[in-house]
Amino acid sequence: MAIDVDKVYKTVLSILNKESRGFLTPEEFNKIGSQVQLDMLDQHFYDYNRSVVKHNNGRAVDDYGNIPKKIEEKIDPFYKSSNLTLTAGELTIPSDLYKVITITTTDKLKEIEKINKKN
Repeated sequence: MAIDVDKVYKTVLSILNKESRGFLTPEEFNKIGSQVQLDMLDQHFYDYNRSVVKHNNGRAVDDYGNIPKKIEEKIDPFYKSSNLTLTAGELTIPSDLYKVITITTTDKLKEIEKINKKN
């Protein structure tokens, strides 16, 4: 269940109405549409975090009302795994990368730990 094109279209139209811009070229629509999709995806991550916290506190139901699972189903179509190559001490990152969830070694047994730049 990916992000519905109609929902993106209606969101773009509402942005245009707020700005009173009127006509929109296809190129402008694609740029705004891409941004709207990324905003919606970010909102799904935020909603997922909130619902997992509620679920872990015992304030949620499991069966049909399992909100974390429903949000996972919305995010999953965008999940992609990729192989990174190490060249001269640097990793080559895919151009369509939006958010890194985990990085593992080739034997899939060790997860790479994220270290802040200040460390």
